[in-house]
This record gives sequence, structure tokens and C-alpha cells, in this order.
Amino acid sequence: MKRKFPSLAAAVLALAASASCLAGGGSLGVVPPSATFGSDVTGAFTDTWTFFLPSVSVVGDSVTNVQLSFNSSQFGGIVGLTAYLDNLANSLALVSTIVTALPGGGFMTTEVLADSGLFAPGSHSLVVSGTGITGSSASYGGNITAIPVSAVPEPESVALMLAGLGIVGAIVRRRRAI
Repeated sequence: MKRKFPSLAAAVLALAASASCLAGGGSLGVVPPSATFGSDVTGAFTDTWTFFLPSVSVVGDSVTNVQLSFNSSQFGGIVGLTAYLDNLANSLALVSTIVTALPGGGFMTTEVLADSGLFAPGSHSLVVSGTGITGSSASYGGNITAIPVSAVPEPESVALMLAGLGIVGAIVRRRRAI
């Protein structure tokens, strides 16, 4: 029986495709509905992820950092993780820190930053920064989700439209009466 192996070119393309989502920032394209991002980091870093909204949207985003600790040694974590949407004064809020015991006396800490808000159409950016724990590579990942918001008429607009329909109705009624 002859086994099939992928060509070298196919293997290189597959590796490049899998590594592209771990680039230190870049374009996420058009959102909605959602886009994922992530990066492997070492030392101090600042990554900028850009995305485009075609219409007014409610945008929700989260960034997750996982750190392992064994015998007073830490691996894979990011110290001082922060994230900002459009470089606004408020950073994403820390929404949860989960500590899970591991066999052998170690533990895993999962930190999640998240935020949401209403954003205008156009280009936007998410800036993620921090410092990977010295001596080990670290990584973070996240998701941006956008839900387009349909326009809701203002009360004044509705009142003007109803008044206009009333005038048109009165004219039609008057013409029928003549």
C-alpha cells in the first residue's frame, strides 16, 4: 500500500497559514461577525490589531493570558497585560482570574480582560501590551465580535412622519369628498 505524503510546498503553506494568526499584530479584516487574534511573545511587547466595521456596531472583545507555575517557577505568563480599543483612556477591564491546581503541586492562572461598546463605522485598533515572563515564551489570544446596530428612528422623526401622513390623508379624503 502506497502512503501519500503532502508535498513540501503544501507543508510550508500550512505552516505559514498557522503561524500567520500568531503574528505580533496585524489586520483582522472586516468584522462582523468576529475575528480571533493571538501572539507568541518574549519580553516587553506592544501589538496592534486593526479591524474594519462597515456599519455602527456593538463591539465586544476579550484577551486571555495563561500562566503556569511549578516549584516557584513561572512559565508562559504575561506580566502587566493591558489592552486598549482605539487607544481610549480606559483599558479593557479584568473580568476574571481563575486559578486551577495542577498535579505535582503546580497551578495554572487564567486571566481574562474584556470590554464592549458602541463604535462608529471605519477602521479601529486594539493595542495589547505587557511583558512575557523572563526566560520563557508567553502567548495571549482573544476575540473581537461585532453586532451591527440598525438605525432606530428618533421620536421627533416619527412625529414628523406621522404628521406628514396625516396631511396626506386629509388631502386624499378632501379630494374624495369633492
